[in-house]
This record gives sequence, structure tokens and C-alpha cells, in this order.
Amino acid sequence: TQLRRGQPSEAYSTLRPMLAREPDDKTLRLAGEAALAAGDVRAAVAHVERAERMKPDEPQTLTQLGTSRLAAGQTERALADLERAAQLDVSSTDADLVLAMAHLNRSEYDKLLEVAAVMQKKAPKSAAPWNFRGAAYLGKQDFTRAREAFDRALELEPGHAAATLNYAQLEIREGQPAKARALLEKALQKDPKNVSVMLQLAGIARAAKQEQDHVRWLERAIAADPARIDAASLLADHYVARGDAQRALVIARNAQTQNENNPQALDFLARIQLAAGQKENALASYER
Repeated sequence: TQLRRGQPSEAYSTLRPMLAREPDDKTLRLAGEAALAAGDVRAAVAHVERAERMKPDEPQTLTQLGTSRLAAGQTERALADLERAAQLDVSSTDADLVLAMAHLNRSEYDKLLEVAAVMQKKAPKSAAPWNFRGAAYLGKQDFTRAREAFDRALELEPGHAAATLNYAQLEIREGQPAKARALLEKALQKDPKNVSVMLQLAGIARAAKQEQDHVRWLERAIAADPARIDAASLLADHYVARGDAQRALVIARNAQTQNENNPQALDFLARIQLAAGQKENALASYER
């Protein structure tokens, strides 16, 4: 319940007495989930590793272990976990989705196409495999195949968020920012709190040197999800670049309040404190 409410630290505290005894694999997996959400990736990996030793070759545990190891920077081991989970689970695409994202983030487009092909066999009516195909072709700069893949994804699932975002990126790459903007604004009508769409609209506005629209979209993104560090960071950097470090500092403090004990939030706060000339406060934030 605490995890669903977005209270990972509280959930982790609740689980500690159980962890001190002889926890089963489900308790360990839950502890791993709470630790990861709280930003303690080392603890997350340790808990899920214990769960995996109890029940080897369990696809859900391997998927969680791979996800945790990715967050901890143990990329090769994570990929091996996810590949094994995907092979074992022929009905679910959970591991395939994480594996696909990992290859996409590493710009491994041929491997991404291989994963997408497997996903398509498992879930032929899902837009996700086609979206990943499109993302791979976009990365390979094969815009014709990318467009065909995104069209197919949106045909299967109109309004699919990731496919819409990628399609908009394709339009931008082909020099059509107006088409990208129209696509994103239409998507936002269906999903008014989609922060990723707002951030892409902010990027389009910035590229067009439309400063007011750029700031407006970033502010809307933060209002929609105050815990989103990426949105807060972009807006704070905007104000730092314009010599208003104090305003940026307010944004960074608010973001850190929304993400207590999150190393990324503390790093963001320290960076803005340095920009504002608060060296001692920045050092204290880094040490936390």
C-alpha cells in the first residue's frame, strides 16, 4: 500500500523487521522494489539477488533483478538476466520491454530490432514492438521504415504515448516541427498530464526560440508532476543561463523536497547552489 502511495522509504521501513528474520522470496522482491524506488540501488540488487537464489529461473524475479542491476550500472549482468527472463517467459513481454529499452539507451539498434521481433511474436496486437522497430530505424536514420513502423503502432493503438513521442521526433528530424507540435498537442488532449509530451513541446519551443512557450511548457510539466527532476532541471538551467540563479534555486529546492534522499535530486540541488554562489551549501548537499 505504501509503495502504491509513492512512499518507498516508509514501505522499506515497514519491511525491515521482516527482513531481519527469514524472509521469503516475495518479501525480498518487495523490499527490492521499495529500495529501488527510494534510490538505494545497492540494497535493491542485494535483496533481489537473495530472492533469485531462492527461486532460480523465475522470470519475474530475473526481470526485477535485471532492472535493478541496470539502475546500479551492472549492465552486462542485467542484460543477461533480462535475456534469460525473456526466454523463460513465452507469454509475457515484461522482460522484453526492459531489454528493449536497455538496447535503445545504448543505441544498439540491431539488437533492438531482434528483441522487437520476439515481442511481436509474443504480442502480435501490441503497439510496443512496432514502436521499438520505429525507434531502431529512427536511430539508424532509416526514416521511411521508421515512419512505417510508427504508423503501424498507432494503427494498433491510437494515442500510444511512446509511439507518438517518437513520431514527433521523426517529424523534427525531417524538419517538420509544426507537424511534430500538432501531433504532441493532440496527444496531450487525450492525456493532459503526460509530462514527456510537455517536455518535448518545450524542446520544440526552445529550438524555435519561443522562450515564453518554452518556460510555459516546463512549468506545466512541473505542475503535472512536481517530483519530475528532469523538468525541474531544465527550467532551473533556463533561469541560470539568464542570470537568475535565485529563481533556479527555488525550483531545485522544491524538487529536492519532492525527492527526499534521492541522490539525483541532491546532485541537482548542489549544482544549482554552486551556480548561486552557495559553495558551502552545495558541499553539504553533495555529502548527503
